Order: sequence, then structure tokens, then C-alpha cells
Amino acid sequence: MTLVDQDGHELDLGIRVNASPEESHGACFTHATNISDRARHHRTLLLNAMESADFTNYGTEFWYFSAADRYHALMRQEPRARYGPIQQAQPADSATQECGPTPWPGFDPRTGDGRKASNGDTCA
Repeated sequence: MTLVDQDGHELDLGIRVNASPEESHGACFTHATNISDRARHHRTLLLNAMESADFTNYGTEFWYFSAADRYHALMRQEPRARYGPIQQAQPADSATQECGPTPWPGFDPRTGDGRKASNGDTCA
């Protein structure tokens, strides 16, 4: 994730996205002190915008955010992640097939809530 101005030019965030700690001398860390005040201001804007949208920053990479996964739950001290690995259900028999767990938000594979998947399939 990065920030751009109204003309699409990337704003100064101190270093390039995906720079390693060695390459950046630690400036890749979200709260690095070896960046300019302007870069720190831009990082703060990015961090505030993403956190207000319920994303969690990975502190060793100012550009990396996650939401609803195991890291997000750990950092927010939530009891579990909303998203995680899924397993496809095995067919009930050769004539009918159950819908397996699906990865869309809010779907409970134990009870099925009747929501439609992006491909139009419905699990009940």
C-alpha cells in the first residue's frame, strides 16, 4: 500500500515499498525514526486511513496491512480470525453434493446463511 497525489505520483514515504531492513537501514519499519518529517507525516496518514478501515499494519513493513486474518486477530487481541484456511467438503454421495465452506465474509459453514457467492452459487 502506498499513497499517491491527485496526479498519480507516489508521495514520499521515506523509502521504496518492499525495501528490506538491510537495504533501508531499518527505514522500512512503520515507526522508523530515520526518515524525514514529511515521510513520517505521509506514513501517519496512510496508517490512520487503513486502521480506520479496520486494517492492521505489519510493523516491520510500513506498506503491509492485513484484515480479518490470524495476524489481525493476534494484534487486536481478538479470540479468532474471521478468515483463514478452508477445506472443501466431500460429496455426500454421487447424486448430490454439499456446498463446502466458502471464503466470503460472514458466511458460517456450520449453519449456512444462504448468501450468494461471487459466482452466483448459493449454499444453504
